[in-house]
Amino acid sequence: MVEALITDCNGIARGKWLPVQKLDAIGEQGLKLPKSALGLDVWGRDIPELAHANGDIDGYCHLVEGSLRPLLTERGVDQAQVLLTMFDKDGAPYMGDPRQVLQALVTRFTDKAMKPCMAVELEFSLLPKPETNESIGLSLRNQYTVGGNLYALSELDYHGPLLEALRQAFDTQDLPYEGIIKESAPSQFEINVAYSDDVMLLADQVIRMQRTSAPLLQDTDSSLALCPSLSTTRLEMDFMCIAAY
Repeated sequence: MVEALITDCNGIARGKWLPVQKLDAIGEQGLKLPKSALGLDVWGRDIPELAHANGDIDGYCHLVEGSLRPLLTERGVDQAQVLLTMFDKDGAPYMGDPRQVLQALVTRFTDKAMKPCMAVELEFSLLPKPETNESIGLSLRNQYTVGGNLYALSELDYHGPLLEALRQAFDTQDLPYEGIIKESAPSQFEINVAYSDDVMLLADQVIRMQRTSAPLLQDTDSSLALCPSLSTTRLEMDFMCIAAY
């Protein structure tokens, strides 16, 4: 199976799972997806002005060159992943695709003989999973945790099996993981990512890291297998970016 991944305007992974035999066809003809799929709200709902005003027409997704990678799951390396980017029917970049917007920005720098560079930090919190009919806010208030313990190795020890699973998943896709630290807020951690002067490549790698990380905690069975003490946790992740020109 191959996961064909494209990112919407909120940084959420969208796409399809496909038989590996479909890869050649996608490479030659592309994959049709509604343009509105990249303009959904954060809950995955259509925005009527985008979806219905133009008849919910399709865009044409093509493979990002060199993006085919193995994908580590709880069963081992038994899947692959490929990145997509969207175009209009006439072959012009579809500017509702965040990757095309970034590519256009990088091209503007290139045209001026300038090279943007980027450094990224991925921050996430291991939050308690709410009980049935309980809000995340209430479940957090029930936790007897305080902020601090910055850089504490004991916190990494406590979550060691999960953090090692993340490292192995990143290594499988040759992602630029450079370590992890405990941050200052309760249950907050930070993944350090290698500095790069290839902004497009690093952006693609960050998307893969976000996509790879979330299922390790959102899949209850997988969490139990990795570390029983984490069976009541989930992942929230964002990233900070520092750019230089």
